[in-house]
Amino acid sequence: MAGITYTVNVLIASEVGSERGDVLYLPLVGPWLYINEVCDNDSSGCSFLVLHSLTHTTGVILLAYGLLARRQILARNDAAWMLTPARVGEGYGFAALAKF
Repeated sequence: MAGITYTVNVLIASEVGSERGDVLYLPLVGPWLYINEVCDNDSSGCSFLVLHSLTHTTGVILLAYGLLARRQILARNDAAWMLTPARVGEGYGFAALAKF
Protein backbone atom coordinates (compact mmCIF):
# COMPACT_ATOMS: atom_id res chain seq x y z
CA MET A 1 0.00 0.00 0.00
CA ALA A 2 2.78 2.43 0.89
CA GLY A 3 4.82 1.69 -2.22
CA ILE A 4 1.99 2.01 -4.73
CA THR A 5 0.61 5.21 -3.23
CA TYR A 6 4.09 6.73 -2.94
CA THR A 7 4.72 5.90 -6.61
CA VAL A 8 1.48 7.70 -7.49
CA ASN A 9 2.64 10.66 -5.37
CA VAL A 10 5.97 10.84 -7.21
CA LEU A 11 4.27 10.63 -10.61
CA ILE A 12 1.85 13.41 -9.70
CA ALA A 13 4.67 15.54 -8.28
CA SER A 14 6.69 15.16 -11.47
CA GLU A 15 3.69 16.20 -13.58
CA VAL A 16 2.55 19.08 -11.38
CA GLY A 17 6.04 20.40 -10.74
CA SER A 18 6.55 23.77 -8.99
CA GLU A 19 6.44 24.20 -5.23
CA ARG A 20 2.93 22.89 -4.96
CA GLY A 21 3.80 19.34 -6.01
CA ASP A 22 7.20 19.15 -4.31
CA VAL A 23 5.59 18.28 -0.98
CA LEU A 24 4.41 14.97 -2.48
CA TYR A 25 7.99 13.70 -2.39
CA LEU A 26 7.74 13.57 1.41
CA PRO A 27 6.39 10.21 2.56
CA LEU A 28 3.59 10.15 5.13
CA VAL A 29 3.06 13.92 5.49
CA GLY A 30 3.38 14.96 1.83
CA PRO A 31 -0.13 14.01 0.68
CA TRP A 32 -1.68 15.82 3.65
CA LEU A 33 0.32 18.98 2.93
CA TYR A 34 -0.73 18.76 -0.72
CA ILE A 35 -4.40 18.51 0.28
CA ASN A 36 -3.95 21.54 2.51
CA GLU A 37 -2.58 23.55 -0.46
CA VAL A 38 -4.94 22.32 -3.19
CA CYS A 39 -8.32 21.81 -1.50
CA ASP A 40 -9.39 25.29 -0.53
CA ASN A 41 -13.02 24.79 -1.48
CA ASP A 42 -15.24 21.71 -1.65
CA SER A 43 -14.17 20.29 -5.00
CA SER A 44 -14.94 16.77 -6.18
CA GLY A 45 -11.30 15.62 -6.30
CA CYS A 46 -10.63 16.37 -2.65
CA SER A 47 -12.49 13.30 -1.41
CA PHE A 48 -10.29 11.12 -3.64
CA LEU A 49 -7.18 12.86 -2.32
CA VAL A 50 -8.27 12.24 1.27
CA LEU A 51 -8.88 8.54 0.53
CA HIS A 52 -5.49 8.31 -1.22
CA SER A 53 -3.77 10.00 1.73
CA LEU A 54 -5.48 7.69 4.24
CA THR A 55 -4.35 4.67 2.21
CA HIS A 56 -0.79 6.00 2.05
CA THR A 57 -0.69 6.72 5.79
CA THR A 58 -2.07 3.27 6.60
CA GLY A 59 0.49 1.64 4.31
CA VAL A 60 3.41 3.50 5.89
CA ILE A 61 2.22 2.62 9.41
CA LEU A 62 1.81 -1.06 8.48
CA LEU A 63 5.24 -1.12 6.82
CA ALA A 64 6.89 0.43 9.87
CA TYR A 65 5.10 -1.98 12.21
CA GLY A 66 6.08 -4.97 10.08
CA LEU A 67 9.73 -3.95 10.05
CA LEU A 68 10.00 -2.97 13.72
CA ALA A 69 7.79 -5.50 15.53
CA ARG A 70 9.58 -8.29 17.32
CA ARG A 71 7.87 -11.64 17.10
CA GLN A 72 9.16 -15.11 17.81
CA ILE A 73 8.57 -17.48 14.91
CA LEU A 74 8.89 -21.19 15.60
CA ALA A 75 10.25 -23.19 12.68
CA ARG A 76 10.86 -26.90 12.32
CA ASN A 77 14.41 -27.78 11.45
CA ASP A 78 14.42 -31.55 11.85
CA ALA A 79 12.87 -32.18 8.42
CA ALA A 80 15.13 -31.74 5.41
CA TRP A 81 15.60 -32.80 1.86
CA MET A 82 18.65 -32.73 -0.38
CA LEU A 83 19.37 -33.22 -4.06
CA THR A 84 22.84 -34.74 -4.48
CA PRO A 85 24.90 -36.34 -7.25
CA ALA A 86 24.88 -40.14 -7.08
CA ARG A 87 26.26 -43.09 -8.97
CA VAL A 88 23.52 -44.99 -10.76
CA GLY A 89 24.67 -48.30 -12.24
CA GLU A 90 27.59 -47.48 -14.52
CA GLY A 91 26.62 -43.82 -14.88
CA TYR A 92 25.92 -40.83 -12.76
CA GLY A 93 22.70 -39.12 -11.82
CA PHE A 94 20.97 -37.31 -9.01
CA ALA A 95 19.44 -38.71 -5.86
CA ALA A 96 16.78 -37.00 -3.78
CA LEU A 97 17.29 -37.72 -0.09
CA ALA A 98 14.73 -36.83 2.54
CA LYS A 99 14.85 -36.89 6.34
CA PHE A 100 11.74 -36.65 8.52
